[in-house]
Amino acid sequence: MQKRLRTRFTKGFTLIEILIVVAIIAILSSIVLIGIGPTQQLGRDARRASDLHAIQVALSLYFTKNGAYPATGNLYSSMTAAIIGGNAMPTDPSTHAQYGYSSVAPFSTYLLWANLENSNGSLWQGYTAPAGCASVAGYVASSTYCLTL
Repeated sequence: MQKRLRTRFTKGFTLIEILIVVAIIAILSSIVLIGIGPTQQLGRDARRASDLHAIQVALSLYFTKNGAYPATGNLYSSMTAAIIGGNAMPTDPSTHAQYGYSSVAPFSTYLLWANLENSNGSLWQGYTAPAGCASVAGYVASSTYCLTL
């Protein structure tokens, strides 16, 4: 009878074994999350570039309709009404801030920019900053992605 009770209680895992397995899983998951960080940065940077190009298309439509680009500071209020379907203007995926925009009278050219997170991303391959980008407040050559017309 004692032998039967003993085998009944020795089956299963001890608390220490379970804690070791949980610790190993936690370590592995933290390694995976750290490895995903740069990939997430590249994804947000790609979205920023895509947003800037979408705004560029909307600016072309706005120029065709109004004969000039919006004044500096009026981009988001002017463009939201001009975008087909009345969708809101895109914003930065991590900070939700508006993208940079500048236009000088007679509003026939503009600068549009975003600050990227990863300065080694594929967006920088073949990219040359337009001449006017150096005048952007907070411009940093290694992180400011700038478009102009």
